[in-house]
Amino acid sequence: MWTRRQFLQFGGAAAALGTLPGGLRAETRASQGPHSVVVLMLRGGVDGVYAFDPKEHREVDAKVDVPYRPSQITQADGLLLGPHWTSLKGHAASLAVVRGLQVKTANHESGAQQMLRMKTGVSTRLPGILDIIGRRRDDRPLAAATLGRVSSLEYSPASFGGSTNDSTATLFDWLDAVEPDEFGLLSEVYAEHLEAVGGWKAGPTLDQTRDHLEQARALFARMPDVPRFAPDDWAVGGSAGSIARDLQRTLWLLENNLTRCVYVKVYLNWDSHYDNARNQRTSSRRFVSLLDRFLTELSTRTGPRGVLADSTLVVAGSELGRFPILNGVEGKDHFPETTLMFTGAGINPTGRGIAYGETGAMMEGLPVSLQTGRPDDAGSLLALDDIGTTLLHMTGYAPERYGYRGQRLSFLEHA
Repeated sequence: MWTRRQFLQFGGAAAALGTLPGGLRAETRASQGPHSVVVLMLRGGVDGVYAFDPKEHREVDAKVDVPYRPSQITQADGLLLGPHWTSLKGHAASLAVVRGLQVKTANHESGAQQMLRMKTGVSTRLPGILDIIGRRRDDRPLAAATLGRVSSLEYSPASFGGSTNDSTATLFDWLDAVEPDEFGLLSEVYAEHLEAVGGWKAGPTLDQTRDHLEQARALFARMPDVPRFAPDDWAVGGSAGSIARDLQRTLWLLENNLTRCVYVKVYLNWDSHYDNARNQRTSSRRFVSLLDRFLTELSTRTGPRGVLADSTLVVAGSELGRFPILNGVEGKDHFPETTLMFTGAGINPTGRGIAYGETGAMMEGLPVSLQTGRPDDAGSLLALDDIGTTLLHMTGYAPERYGYRGQRLSFLEHA
């Protein structure tokens, strides 16, 4: 049993939910967009030529590293998969890929901050994009949850989860240790916190603090009716075991209607400055088998609105890419563009995989039409800002209200 002092300490940790700058409220429009949004951030830099932007030798400059035969590229339901990602062929029909996205940095830390916000040129003071989307949480207690080992630079201040003072435990690990009949006391603690802030000076800070305290109170009030999290054996160990646990935690959060958004940091050795082929192969195959299982579970598990895959948008990709030419130790250095994968609610109703965006002979992004996503010399280069703008629009928000001034990618938005 926990003491009241422990509950109060936990309350302080769980209340460390940040604020939207300047007291911004969730200005929305009517929308039939995804009910939930999951972002899988593949930290380090997946090499696109092995994944969703495979090339044949004849398509690229002679200096570009393409160390496989054309027969090792898999065509599945209209989508091309590189040799390290072929395990996803069973899901290809539901996938959409956007290639050649400019991230405008070759630095992991700034890239990770940008992925958290789906926007370039950001600062840690800006909210994460899931913080914004989660402001409209309807009947769910939490706006957004963070899973995986995140640093202070990657932390999304309005998300529940992440690290506590214990370097290995998260708030969800603490929740797992609470007995069902003790959640009532936690809910009471937060009711006391809410009453205590009632005397604060009125203004945006008070509104935001109240909202975050109410999220935690509502979560604890809901928990006695929620099945305890019990991860399955996905037959993996080591770091892949923790990733499997985070993906299963995501499924648990969604099927029990506990949060609108989930951000999962996936950390494997994609930062392949040496021996690129081996490191990319090892990391991608470990992750892709888990992603395959995760997408399968999404298509079979249900929540209050039916099958999870029908109401959940999943976005996966790295904060930067790999330079197309090998360095002196058979590795690939950083490249300031990336590829993102999308699947789920409203993304791809065609029954065939779709690849948008185009890259050239040096793997560089090329101009495309904003209506079709196909090559167009009179079109535009695509950037991460365009993804952020489009996601906000899809989920019912006015992007410019939050400083998102990218191009809206209408080809990604299917009603």
